[in-house]
Amino acid sequence: KGFVTACSELMKKRRVRWVVYTDNDEFIVLNPFSKDDDEAYHSLYSNNATYLMRKFLTYNMSGFNTVLDVINEIERVIEPIPSCTVMPRLRFGATEKVSCTKAKDVDHLAKTNYDYPSMSTLRYKQHAGKANFEANKYGKVFVDLSRISNDSLAKIPKNVHRPFKTECPFAVKWFHDVLFSINHYTASWERYIHRLDGRRSCEKWIDLAYFDKENSCDQLIHHWLPQFESMFGREKAQYLLGVDQTKQAASNETCPPEGYNFKKHRRK
Repeated sequence: KGFVTACSELMKKRRVRWVVYTDNDEFIVLNPFSKDDDEAYHSLYSNNATYLMRKFLTYNMSGFNTVLDVINEIERVIEPIPSCTVMPRLRFGATEKVSCTKAKDVDHLAKTNYDYPSMSTLRYKQHAGKANFEANKYGKVFVDLSRISNDSLAKIPKNVHRPFKTECPFAVKWFHDVLFSINHYTASWERYIHRLDGRRSCEKWIDLAYFDKENSCDQLIHHWLPQFESMFGREKAQYLLGVDQTKQAASNETCPPEGYNFKKHRRK
């Protein structure tokens, strides 16, 4: 908690405007219109600011390379984004039972030229239901530090989900009402246990690994890899992405144990 305060003050001192408060197993994804948005939503919310932002995003997806590109363009065309914006999270399991037709070429690219087993955002496509708060828990935020008062920055937050209580809303948002969301990956057992944390265990990983109610095929999150390669070239991209940190696993334990009954752990 003290780190959040110190880091935020340092970033503001360096005139960094937008800061994201997430962990390294969480990835921001764009939230254009999807099949979850029914006719009632389009009818009731068509004049809502977030609806207009999502509509703009839906029809201009190909024009953005980064989240910052989206923020800058939305603010230029529509209106400023709130100074503290909540992003709901989706808990991804660690099963590989779904393949997305639109992602097959990207999966082939990753398997042929990169360390595919370490690429959770490509490898795992199944997640808990969006309404499953028990699995997804509280959201995370991105913040415009230029609009956060120094008094707010100086206060030690109770948690990272709402680092600035005066400016940040309660960290629960429905997916219809956001421009961005977060994919939260359980990842493979090897990557999960690599982080030295006493709360992590084989039993806990199994409990998280079998969320599989829905899939991320419509998210098109896999587009990041060919875009990344296009920006940096394959050689630099391989250098930046090709090191398999999981080979430095902090545990020799095998999980799940041999002969484990998987069926009893199917999660929604």
